[in-house]
Amino acid sequence: MRRELIPRFAEPFGIISDFLDEELRQKLIEKVEDLSQKWVGTGQEVWDSNVKSPTNSFGLDDFGKVNEFNLLSEQVKNEVQILANELSLDYDFKCTSAWYNSYTKDQYQEFHIHIPSKFSAIYFCKMPKGSSPVIFNNFTKTTLVSTSEQNHSTCNMFDDRYSGPFEENSLIIFRSHIPHSVPFGENDENRITFSFNFE
Repeated sequence: MRRELIPRFAEPFGIISDFLDEELRQKLIEKVEDLSQKWVGTGQEVWDSNVKSPTNSFGLDDFGKVNEFNLLSEQVKNEVQILANELSLDYDFKCTSAWYNSYTKDQYQEFHIHIPSKFSAIYFCKMPKGSSPVIFNNFTKTTLVSTSEQNHSTCNMFDDRYSGPFEENSLIIFRSHIPHSVPFGENDENRITFSFNFE
C-alpha cells in the first residue's frame, strides 16, 4: 500500500513583514501624497467603484519615472522570484504593471482579479487605524461547500475567505486569478498601498 498527499489547486500566499527600511517607506508616503495631487489615474474609468475608487496612478506611465517607486518595484520583483523558486517555477518573472492606491474611509475596491498576470503583489505602505483589510475570496469553493453544514474551523484548507491581517510595511504575493476586494474603512488618515502584476 502506498499513500500520497498531492496538493492541487491550493493557493500559495507569500507574506513578508518589515519589508522596507523606514526611510524608503516614508519617502514613498511623501511621493504618493504629493503626486496624488497632480496625477489622475485611470482607475475611476475602469473600476466598478468609479467615483468611490481610491486615488490612484493606475494606467499612468509616469509611475516608472519615480526613483523611489522603481526601488520598491525591484524589491517586490525579488520577492516574487524567491516565491517562484520555492514553488519550483523555473521562470524569470517580469513586472508588467504597478500603481499606488490612496484610500479615504469613503473609498473602496470591488472584487476583481488581475489576469492574465501570473502573480500579483500588494505592499501595505501606510495602514492607519481603521484601515480596511484586503479580502481574498474563493468564489468557486463558496458555491460548492456548504459551511453551515460542516465545521472546518480547525483547518485553513477549507476556508473560502482570507483577509490577513496585513500589517503596515508588509508585502503579500498571490496568484493573480484570486478575487480580492477592499471594503470601506474607518481610517481618518489615507490608507496607502502599492499594487504589482507579474508575468
